[in-house]
Amino acid sequence: MTQFIATEHKLARLWVEACGKSLGIERAEAAAMYANLCGFRTWDAVTSAIGNRQPSVPDEQLEVPELMARRNSYIAVMIDVFALNPAMAIHLAANLSPSSAKVPKPISIDRNTLHSPVEDDDLSLYVPGFDDPRVSDAMLKDLLGGAPGLEGINLNNLTDRLRISHPVEPGVFWDFYSDQGFDLIEDTYVEDYEYGAPSFFMPCSSEISESEKVPVFLTSLAYMPLDHHDKMADEVRRVMLESAKASTGADTLLLCWGHLQQKEFGGKRFTYAGQIHHKGTWRDLLLNRSLDSFEKMLHAATALLDINEPGPEFQDKGSECTIRFFMVQTQCESSAEFFQKYTVNSIGNPSGWSIGMIGSKSE
Repeated sequence: MTQFIATEHKLARLWVEACGKSLGIERAEAAAMYANLCGFRTWDAVTSAIGNRQPSVPDEQLEVPELMARRNSYIAVMIDVFALNPAMAIHLAANLSPSSAKVPKPISIDRNTLHSPVEDDDLSLYVPGFDDPRVSDAMLKDLLGGAPGLEGINLNNLTDRLRISHPVEPGVFWDFYSDQGFDLIEDTYVEDYEYGAPSFFMPCSSEISESEKVPVFLTSLAYMPLDHHDKMADEVRRVMLESAKASTGADTLLLCWGHLQQKEFGGKRFTYAGQIHHKGTWRDLLLNRSLDSFEKMLHAATALLDINEPGPEFQDKGSECTIRFFMVQTQCESSAEFFQKYTVNSIGNPSGWSIGMIGSKSE
């Protein structure tokens, strides 16, 4: 196995910290994982090599075949040496690579299934390399390049364009937050969705924004918490923030991602709704029925220190927010009516976060 040598000790130490926080393991175990992944027997051997031997080429400078070969070696080590579930190993190799030049940060991963045995009938939506636009675009071009009717169609950046092409219904979000108890500013509601423009506003105190209102932005893009490689999400955040500053003169806004997502921590269910930007910082929002004003949402988002370890006060008891969102989408008057007419299939990934897809029950 080819050894990887980082450019500086700091990157290696930050990877160990990020891995430990992500997987919930001790620093020594994370250090041993880094050493093994990089082709060394011990952490001491890693630190001795850094600064004394020629640094290796980081992931970002590799051609796609070399990058995938390197990742495959990481995946093999995580499966064979650390007994990780293959899906978890693929996810970790892609999102927390020890050979990336980027500063390592904690990621979302399903700790409950880290070492679970492989299920033959598991539905895996995670394709190795699909997180890299160079790989995903090449895959889709190979798949669709010869399809009839697509002659002359530009297939560049197709994966990003597909992610943000789903229809957005402002009325659903307006009705949902009204049902939550929010006193929305009625004359700000815009029925026809426009990307980059507020769909409506929530009232707030002058301490939060001098305009005493907060713009609510919608997008069809589904974003996974702690996905530091999602450039499309970065672009959405940039566009919405610029729009908020233009409309209110402040940087405070609520961004609702395309789908509510759920994850279980310690036997409790949590619902991820979006992000709040305030005073130069993006904060993740876990929604529950106690949040019925922007002030409360901002306080909750500020109090959430680690979305990988949320406290019980953030839980969505009985998945009530998610169910109520489904009820609004389907115009059902009660949860009993909804479950009588519809089914919900959970589509997840190795992060542990899942999206509920509604289907009609057959007669």
